This record gives sequence, C-alpha cells and structure tokens, in this order.
Amino acid sequence: MTFELQPDDQVIPAGQQIGLMIFSSDRDFTLWPDPGTELTVDLDATSITLPVVGGVEAFGKAVGE
Repeated sequence: MTFELQPDDQVIPAGQQIGLMIFSSDRDFTLWPDPGTELTVDLDATSITLPVVGGVEAFGKAVGE
C-alpha cells in the first residue's frame, strides 16, 4: 500500500529522532474496525522517504559527511 501524507515543514534539532505514528482520522474514507482490533505493520517491508531541504549536500553536512 502506498499513500501520501499531509506535508508539514519541521526543523529537527541535531540529536533528535523522528517518529511516525499511523492512525486514521478521515471519517468518510476510513475503515472502522471493532474496538480492540489489532492491526500489524510489517516494519521489515516498510519504508518512508523524507525530503531534506537542500538535498544530498545539506544532508551530508547535517550528518558530518
């Protein structure tokens, strides 16, 4: 499954971590499983792409390469 996320511009300070929470909030297009239903995300088969302002050069400077 591939889906777009809502854009959000953030500056993450050095040493901080980025987390991803998956939840649903669109009442018109969201499945509503019964309370207590467990959903599983296979993290080994999951990826996320985050754009870095300034591209590869800015990323290299940020991580000391």
